[in-house]
Amino acid sequence: MTVKTVLISGYYGFGNLGDELILEELINEIRQIDVNISITVLSNRPEYTSKIYNVNSINRYNLVKIINSLMNCDLLISGGGGLFQDASSYRPPLYYGFIILLARLLRVKIIIYAQGLGPINSTIAKFTTLASLSMANIITLRDHKSIAMAKSWQLNATLTADPVWNLSAPSAKVENVSNIEQIIAKHPQKFLIGLSLRSLNQLTETILNDFCNCLSQVINEDQVIILLPLQKTEDYQILQEVKQQLTKYNIIVECLELNQENFAASTYLTIFAKLNFVIAMRLHALILALKCGINVFGLAYDPKVTNLMNELNLPYMLFPQTIDQVNCINKLKTALNNQHFPHSQITNLNTLAKINIANLTQLINS
Repeated sequence: MTVKTVLISGYYGFGNLGDELILEELINEIRQIDVNISITVLSNRPEYTSKIYNVNSINRYNLVKIINSLMNCDLLISGGGGLFQDASSYRPPLYYGFIILLARLLRVKIIIYAQGLGPINSTIAKFTTLASLSMANIITLRDHKSIAMAKSWQLNATLTADPVWNLSAPSAKVENVSNIEQIIAKHPQKFLIGLSLRSLNQLTETILNDFCNCLSQVINEDQVIILLPLQKTEDYQILQEVKQQLTKYNIIVECLELNQENFAASTYLTIFAKLNFVIAMRLHALILALKCGINVFGLAYDPKVTNLMNELNLPYMLFPQTIDQVNCINKLKTALNNQHFPHSQITNLNTLAKINIANLTQLINS
């Protein structure tokens, strides 16, 4: 039976740019397969999600509505992103696993869509992840380490890539969305370096100060740091602390501001295309920059960042941890002077990401 209704489960409606980018591409792919499919998204902010993406949306915590939606649904899409991990809490695997269990009980088709597994440390998270994946009709995973984890559990999974590698910039003209043009006009001919950080308990004041000192040894008067709060609740405060530190070193620092939220996440591709280099903790800050042909330096706070940097043979350092300032300065200098860009590897990731569409098509048309 051809799929006519789809329910999407993921970390949506929390203002996290990476997850919103994934959702936008996923919706694009479904409509590319069949424009008449009815799409419902579980969201923390259902009204926002419905407005931005022109889909049905229900509150991700409203059990009655979730069950009702699944009872009238042909396919559950779980993903993408890193849903099955317990780095911050044991709750995410339990929540996403519960949605999958409900779908299985109601005989709904299930696809694990372009997810990255881990880190998984607790027994409960491991058991829940294994059980959840075992219930899926199709499993697609976005990196080799996740594939290795699935194979160790004797699960059949397909290697793909993050869906955002296939996301296109908005076709409509984007105006008055951010202050990036004002920053460029204020600092003509300057080299613009985007900086993406997020708050973590391990990111102590000492480590942050050491990192800012390293930046002060690398950034020159022809360069401008542009702070990139990609999830405001997690990023804004730590970036303001960085601004205070860097200003003491007479480094020019600006902060990206968004004038409204009534635009799709893909608009950030237009913004990132204005930058010259990006230093980032957030995975999708790195992906957006690379999609725009911009070189990057990774601050690997999570295995997903380490995996990407290693796969593309790009410079990074483990972060946050006690900083060897001499080593950090040398790595930053090398990265800023790097003329190599991984065109062929990125083309390969684009090709792998298209496998997501092929698997969706298989389930939707089966």
